[in-house]
Amino acid sequence: KAKAQTDAPRLASSKEEIADAQAAQGLHTLAWQEGWTAYNGKVYAYKESCVNLLLLGVDKRGKLQKETDFSNWLAGQTDAVFLLSLDTEDKKASLIAIPRNAMVNLEIYGKDGNIEDFMYNALCLQYPYAGGGEFGLQKTAQRVSELFYGLPIHGVCAVGFEAVGAAADIIGGVEVTIIDDMHGLGAKYRVGDTVTLTGKNALAYLRGRDDNIDGSPTVRLTRQKEFLKALAGKLLQEPSALPGLAANLYQTITPYMVTDVTLDETVYLAKQLSACRMDGGSFYQLTGENVRATNDFGVSFDDFYLDEAAIKDVAVSVFYEEVVLTETAP
Repeated sequence: KAKAQTDAPRLASSKEEIADAQAAQGLHTLAWQEGWTAYNGKVYAYKESCVNLLLLGVDKRGKLQKETDFSNWLAGQTDAVFLLSLDTEDKKASLIAIPRNAMVNLEIYGKDGNIEDFMYNALCLQYPYAGGGEFGLQKTAQRVSELFYGLPIHGVCAVGFEAVGAAADIIGGVEVTIIDDMHGLGAKYRVGDTVTLTGKNALAYLRGRDDNIDGSPTVRLTRQKEFLKALAGKLLQEPSALPGLAANLYQTITPYMVTDVTLDETVYLAKQLSACRMDGGSFYQLTGENVRATNDFGVSFDDFYLDEAAIKDVAVSVFYEEVVLTETAP
């Protein structure tokens, strides 16, 4: 937890929200405590037992560069962005899918390692614009933390293309149900088909999208989330085997991975995950408005403007617990 740049999110509440929460429980005179947040007439506090891990998929073949290179903005974009939270007290795991094209405030670094510019653009660009490597991880984690009001992020892991196939084979394949017609992407999958993803076809399934279709990044994100849901279901069928599997996976994909989480920490976290429950309510996907845009070179792309109310709803659901109030103490 010492790796996190913050100790708790700061989800502020308006005077009206606080008054509504106090009135709903008949506690008009109760002093408001720092760290509380009011939401839908109830009072919540951040769960200190949460360990939050950022998982990134980088669109890069071959080995991922471990060192940050500020002279190179081609470290790869983070085309898959997922936030995994392990509540080590309540033994619950939650996974949040974040659109790679979510519009955020980026920091652009020059060759000297100093901030050269600021830009409001897609989240996936922060990793390369910070030179990739460990600093790219740190800055991407900072952007995601800001989305969730300063949420502590305790570890980050980015993997490249080759890691996907290797992981699928180590796990023994993952069975998924196709949720969108991928025939136009060269795959013969149809909606409703059941397919086992291995090293041969996992990357194509998780990466493929039709750039000419509006909202294709969101469709792909949903596909990735469903894959991870199926993966979690398979892994947790034999929870005792998870730590050994995690160690094997870590060592195998190390050339195609950049992370600030050590092998020992990975095994420890796998043990924590093996004791957690995950069900249909454990998986979230941030929502918002997709806007089709065209740049000066005539290239069309999708910008995604997140719904602030939806972010708050997910944040409270995953990272907060209700505070039962009395007139004297929580």
